Amino acid sequence: MLSEDEARLYDRQIRLWGVDAQQRMKQARVLVIGLRGVTSEVCKNLVLAGVQHVTLLEPGTVEPVHLAAHLFVSAADIGSNRASACVPGLAALNPLVEVRAQAPDLRADTLDATFIGQFGVVVAAHQSLAVLVRLDALCRQQVRHRAGGPQPPLLRVSGALLLLQALRTHRTMHSPSELRMACRPSS
Repeated sequence: MLSEDEARLYDRQIRLWGVDAQQRMKQARVLVIGLRGVTSEVCKNLVLAGVQHVTLLEPGTVEPVHLAAHLFVSAADIGSNRASACVPGLAALNPLVEVRAQAPDLRADTLDATFIGQFGVVVAAHQSLAVLVRLDALCRQQVRHRAGGPQPPLLRVSGALLLLQALRTHRTMHSPSELRMACRPSS
């Protein structure tokens, strides 16, 4: 149930997609892997939409080049972890959303099903094909662990393009070759 304060805060969204959809949004746990300009915008929109939780994974540090395109970093953040630098700005947008940062070594062999299983949506940007294939496999693996529940959709952010095919069609990619085809840059 949405509280009176939540109903007031999310009034426009509720009018757009309804109370039931906003309640589902309120329960969403999202993992965002790879923080650059476009994904900072994705994070901003998720937090403003009122998801329950956003975890940021980014092993890189803030560099001067990030100041031009990244919404939540400043010159004072140069040299610090990008995910950690983004948390205060994102959390300030909506105090009802839990925002957390982690900075692991993001290699395909370090990601595990237990960690991925905490999230209903995984957004990946600026990752190698090996990491994307591994994430796809881990997301699909969750189906077996969730008694028929939906798997976490894997969304790939590339430049200004956000692939939402998994959400729009509820279609999964059944093989690494399908994922490779979906990850090809459009011409």
